[in-house]
Amino acid sequence: MFLFLQPPLTRSHRTVRRGIVRRYEVDMVIVPATTGQMGVLPGHVATIAEFKPGVLSVHEGSETTKYFVSSGFVFIHANSFADIITVKAVPLDRINANLVQKRLVDFTQKLS
Repeated sequence: MFLFLQPPLTRSHRTVRRGIVRRYEVDMVIVPATTGQMGVLPGHVATIAEFKPGVLSVHEGSETTKYFVSSGFVFIHANSFADIITVKAVPLDRINANLVQKRLVDFTQKLS
């Protein structure tokens, strides 16, 4: 994802397999950084942060889109542009919680 944080923020998303997925303007992004949740708004100070597995929230007007991200980095530039680079980013509405729980149990048993 790349984000442009000048009113409004422009965001692009890049994954390892697909390259640039989207590039657009947003109002705010909340990222699951290893140091804690980090809100990114237009005019944010230049920063680099590493993701921990968690939920990345993208706020566009009254709409909020949430993604599960496995790992990655966010590069916030001084010009209100942010690069969000993830290994995996899946919209939360596409995740089947029951299937995730079942596979977690299956894999945990295999490791035992």
